[in-house]
Amino acid sequence: MMKESKSITQHEVERESVSSKRAIKKRLLLFKIDLFVLSFVCLQYWINYVDRVGFTNAYISGMKEDLKMVGNDLTVSNTVFMIGYIVGMVPNNLMLLCVPPRIWLSFCTFAWGLLTLGMYKVTSFKHICAIRFFQALFESCTFSGTHFVLGSWYKEDELPIRSAIFTGSGLVGSMFSGFMQTSIFTHLNGRNGLAGWRWLFIIDFCITLPIAIYGFIFFPGLPDQTSAVSKFSMTRYIFNEQELHYARRRLPARDESTRLDWSTIPRVLKRWHWWMFSLVWVLGGENLGFASNSTFALWLQNQKYTLAQRNNYPSGYLP
Repeated sequence: MMKESKSITQHEVERESVSSKRAIKKRLLLFKIDLFVLSFVCLQYWINYVDRVGFTNAYISGMKEDLKMVGNDLTVSNTVFMIGYIVGMVPNNLMLLCVPPRIWLSFCTFAWGLLTLGMYKVTSFKHICAIRFFQALFESCTFSGTHFVLGSWYKEDELPIRSAIFTGSGLVGSMFSGFMQTSIFTHLNGRNGLAGWRWLFIIDFCITLPIAIYGFIFFPGLPDQTSAVSKFSMTRYIFNEQELHYARRRLPARDESTRLDWSTIPRVLKRWHWWMFSLVWVLGGENLGFASNSTFALWLQNQKYTLAQRNNYPSGYLP
């Protein structure tokens, strides 16, 4: 009996040791995913909002007067942006199925950064609308594309907190843009013959470019694509084969029987979930629009507040 008891105890110890090692490996894998997957998509969404909200910050910081924008010009330019955003969402997500997300998301980040840089040279309202439309086409890859990527790495119980962090990073970007515009106008307005609002777009690009490069080198893309990374990617040095195998195996297998066809449309439209969540999304989007379009800043401009106050107050900063 004593020998049997010792054998059972030893077996339990060994089992606990194996379980402990697996838990450590899981935590290490999650740490790496957070460090290289979540960090990139958060940085991408953050600079997305810095670039997006920066347009309104520029508008209230001299662009309106310099380009002689009148009436509904700001509203029209924002509408053009949203049209481009809507047009680009589905094609961008489909591109993620054809082109590795590491390449496509990094390319889109670089592309909209380059278009943001082009904003510093605009001389008319027509230039603004053209650039904003194509800028939105590339920026539209971020939100829905990121959730596709996160869902490929994280389990259901791991997703909520990561999705919340990702969404919050965009709102932090909208706050940062106002502070940055105030500082730029204070220190760079008139430097090299450029107005402060033009410097904002230049500096936005200087921030966006390193993020795009970081994504191209360190962002691993999807778990089932990491075995075919290029020599420019650091993925092979970040994840070992055992970790990649575990990352692929720990998520439920994709149901290949569910395919997108014409029968999908009536099936979706017959479900109350689609209608309810669409309504909630529209209402939430309206509130988000007040933040991204900085409606409060426009009101402050109308009330003759100073430039610093227009840019800082919407972020909650009262110097």
